Amino acid sequence: MKKHKQPGKSFDPSPAAKEGIIVEDIRKKLFQKDFFEPHRGERYFMLFNKTGSYNVKLDFQKFVIEKPAFLFIAPGHVHHILKIKNLKGYSISFDEGSVYSEMEHDLKRISNIPIVVEFNDLTEVLFALTDSLHELQQLSSSLFVKRASQGILHSLLNLVASQSIAGPPHTSVRKKRASVIGNAFIVLLESRYKTWKEPSRYAEALSISTNHLNDVVKTLTGKSVTAHIHSHSILEAKRLLHFTDLTVKEICYETGFQSTIYFNKLFKKITGMTPLQFRNKFHV
Repeated sequence: MKKHKQPGKSFDPSPAAKEGIIVEDIRKKLFQKDFFEPHRGERYFMLFNKTGSYNVKLDFQKFVIEKPAFLFIAPGHVHHILKIKNLKGYSISFDEGSVYSEMEHDLKRISNIPIVVEFNDLTEVLFALTDSLHELQQLSSSLFVKRASQGILHSLLNLVASQSIAGPPHTSVRKKRASVIGNAFIVLLESRYKTWKEPSRYAEALSISTNHLNDVVKTLTGKSVTAHIHSHSILEAKRLLHFTDLTVKEICYETGFQSTIYFNKLFKKITGMTPLQFRNKFHV
């Protein structure tokens, strides 16, 4: 039987990762050999550079981080480091169980896009929170220390999210409701895109009409619900074409499509090339 390469190497940061939050020196972490090779993790991974710069490729998009910034990489997203220069800061990895449930939607929103630190009254607080997490990592692994670490992580995530997605101080109830619906849709999309190809499935899960969901998502993102479903499906197909030896037909079924003809047409519509052309250009 033919063996297939996996879609990017997958590994846990350390055995202790199973216990919750892992904080490490960013320079030591990123200089590990694995981080210069494409891989995908099973946990959230956050990079925070206080000083220095680095280049990272995340799902076929290159980011050049030259200022202090937070970068949250969600589970399953393929990434690797391209270049590092004079880095100081931390890497923080954690599983979903380390995050309070009410933070899950915001975490999806701030993942996979660098969030540059705006120097304001919160800057020193952000720096202090990351330092505190690192210091707690050196202490015992008692239940009380773990709880303290979780509280600090939650505070850090909330403050970073506030810099990224905060709205005007008097946001209307309607806009707040739209944001809640949009966030909930993104969370559902991450886990259901392979089997839920119709917008009505998401609308039903959110207890709203399909038209209302589409209006909200299009207002917030500029793209329809269907466009998001297609984009997410094709992104996973690109990962599989890049990092595995699965056939186009196998990838078609793996990403939830029943017709290879439709899959090929949609892939070319979104990427400008056929699946085989994409593989020939990017396959590792």
